[in-house]
Amino acid sequence: MKRSPFIRWLTAAAAGTLALLAFVGLAGCTDRDGKQAKEEALQALRQQAGLQSYTFEGRATLQLGETFAIAPGNPLTGALIGSLATSTLGWTGTAAVSPPRLEAKLNIAPKAGAPLPEMPILLKDNKLYLQIPYLNPKNEYLSMDVSRQASGLAQSSQSFAKLAETLIQGIDAKWFKSEAPTSAESAAGVKAWYTVAFVDSNVKAISDALQRSLTEGAARLQDSGLLPAPQADALKASLSRKQVKVQPPGRIRLAVGPDGFVQELALDLSYVLEEAGQSGPVQSLQLTNKWGHRNETPVFTQDVPAQAKPLDQLLNLFGSPAKAPVK
Repeated sequence: MKRSPFIRWLTAAAAGTLALLAFVGLAGCTDRDGKQAKEEALQALRQQAGLQSYTFEGRATLQLGETFAIAPGNPLTGALIGSLATSTLGWTGTAAVSPPRLEAKLNIAPKAGAPLPEMPILLKDNKLYLQIPYLNPKNEYLSMDVSRQASGLAQSSQSFAKLAETLIQGIDAKWFKSEAPTSAESAAGVKAWYTVAFVDSNVKAISDALQRSLTEGAARLQDSGLLPAPQADALKASLSRKQVKVQPPGRIRLAVGPDGFVQELALDLSYVLEEAGQSGPVQSLQLTNKWGHRNETPVFTQDVPAQAKPLDQLLNLFGSPAKAPVK
């Protein structure tokens, strides 16, 4: 059965948020030190593919209205995209790769309007359960079969690692800087920080690296089931027409723990999308995510909801073209 555009988008949105739960020196460091810092950062990102379970928590402030300027097929899609594109997000959760399981709580505070109630999300037995604020009564969830996407949803950290690795690989080593943690950071398990600052002298090269990373990332996320083919094709088509132009200042900062895994990622990114020599408004993303209890026995607390309504039933209330052919 073909899924409606909204089901495909919502599956990808949940994955992207959790995964988003999904991207990661300075002129004063020597070339040798920069090469070492870059290689150590890449090594940690590659090792991230070995995560089998972990907890995560993070926060993101988004100003991405133009980036997500999509003509949705139904009003519910439009409302959700609009609330995410210009908002502050917060999330916490636990994930395991085999068998795929994930539970999380997502908070959304739109730029315009009051914060939305907390949104619980559960992935278990190849089904995704979530509550949409103001649409689901208390204790009622929406459910959807994600058999094909379950592995990719649970392995969002691996997808992140590959995307970040592609970006960092394309940045010249001279811009990398390694830093020792503070006493408090060391006590919290941070072994080292790796930073790339976005400055006037390197933003063109970083813009090119980001463009390649996004293009390759669309295909990678599609292959893993995190991004449906229509959305992946639309993103690749958009990137073929538009150029990403990073705007300084900004930075990407990576903390590595004593086990060699990425412990924290912080990204401060501003950019414009340029097409035919014309630049759009500045878009921005400030994101921080932390991974804890890496490869420890996960503790899950959410049960499968007793009241779960198939998503198709809700779509019918909004006149969703669920039975229309997918174009």
